[in-house]
Amino acid sequence: GNWYWVSRVRLLFAAENPYRFTRRVVEAHKLRLDSEAVIRYHMYVDCMNTKSVPDIDTQMLDNITNHALGACQLDGTKLNWLVQRLRKQISLDYQRAHNRITFDSVAHTLPGSFTYVTIAKVPEIAKSAARIDIPKYPFHKQFDSFIFNSFLTRPEAIMSLGDVRTECNKVSSKD
Repeated sequence: GNWYWVSRVRLLFAAENPYRFTRRVVEAHKLRLDSEAVIRYHMYVDCMNTKSVPDIDTQMLDNITNHALGACQLDGTKLNWLVQRLRKQISLDYQRAHNRITFDSVAHTLPGSFTYVTIAKVPEIAKSAARIDIPKYPFHKQFDSFIFNSFLTRPEAIMSLGDVRTECNKVSSKD
């Protein structure tokens, strides 16, 4: 017989439930449309002009570079090359974020002009991953208990300890 190419998504096995198969195909089609919309959105943002976007503040860029190099143990030549790539990537990401904010605000204010654009939403997984649930803790009660049991929270006690240390240093230097 004849041979036909069938994609795996559209292949229904005899033992498979046809209703589940239909749901799977519909879900795959929906995911494909969503993925195409996200790719199109990012393409629009990436194609925006970056020359009119202000550059990232040099002090901020220096701080990021210093933090990134805090634990670095590379030699000078390789390190300089990596630092230049890092700074270029940070600047590009900054400009892209600026363009994304601009694009989103224009698309929201003129929705009729951008009917073909689906603004990318932050997935719920990313939102929940960025949060840490902190259990209830009686902070004020514990702090009050600490203050009650410690004199080191009082300015008078701290000043007195400083004076005692000064006097001890004077006595020890006379010997």
